[in-house]
Amino acid sequence: MDGYGFSGILPELRHRNLHHSDVVLDGTNYIAWRLTIKRILDGIRVLHHVDGTGTAPTAPSIPDTIPSTEASVLLTVFEQQFEKWAADDSTAKMIICQTVTLDIRTQIADLSTALEMWDYLERRYCGSSEAQLYTLYQSFSSLQQGENTVDQFYSRYCALWRQIDALTPPYCATHAAQILTCSESCSRRSSHDGTRRMYEFIMRLRLEFEQTRAQLLHAPSVYSLDDAFTFVRAEKIRLRASITGGGNALAVPRLSSVSSSSSTRPPAFSVSSRPSSTRPKRTVICHCCGMFGHLKREC
Repeated sequence: MDGYGFSGILPELRHRNLHHSDVVLDGTNYIAWRLTIKRILDGIRVLHHVDGTGTAPTAPSIPDTIPSTEASVLLTVFEQQFEKWAADDSTAKMIICQTVTLDIRTQIADLSTALEMWDYLERRYCGSSEAQLYTLYQSFSSLQQGENTVDQFYSRYCALWRQIDALTPPYCATHAAQILTCSESCSRRSSHDGTRRMYEFIMRLRLEFEQTRAQLLHAPSVYSLDDAFTFVRAEKIRLRASITGGGNALAVPRLSSVSSSSSTRPPAFSVSSRPSSTRPKRTVICHCCGMFGHLKREC
């Protein structure tokens, strides 16, 4: 099948997914809307219609000396290319129009290309990036888990950082081009910022995760943000199971109730309801490294 054989099929397939965005631009959520719509446009391969990386095909310049058959072929190819471009641009315009409020839609409905719509919305609602960043950092400064679940809080936390990243210049041209290899200093800075985001995440959790925070901070290697979330979430599930499952779940003693001077201190994790004095070593788990057979003080 030639490169233009999908021109009549793609629009029909794309229309099935046009209503899946739950973000509608209302004038106050431009950054979140832009991130979402760029993912949608990229998913159906029309992002180049709004990010300035693509241009409409131009009619070929056919000299008088060229045979008529060759000229006809060139014109046919151009018409096919332009038809596909126009169809893709119409798809991009439709997605934009369907993800904005009616008041905003009336402002852009008469614009001829998706790029014109995109540029208009950016000029009108993005405003000063510094003011946007200030607002985002202001929201971030007061962000706490509160009554949210770990999953809900993690989603809110990452959503704020994504919006901040969208307004933040890249570390270098390599980052901007999304190339894997980068300079050593740039990679170190990126790694440092990733660690800082992990710290910011765990320090905003509720007090019940104090012991989990200590485990993450004293781990042999630094956790990434995603790995820290996975660890915290697993710990929350384990704590819930210990409450509802009784002796079948791993029990963690409160740090305040553990005497550091006691020679019979219970292990950090116990997997049995039997007294620790009769517990075989294979059921003892170290609170530091997570391995069986020894206690934290012996690690």
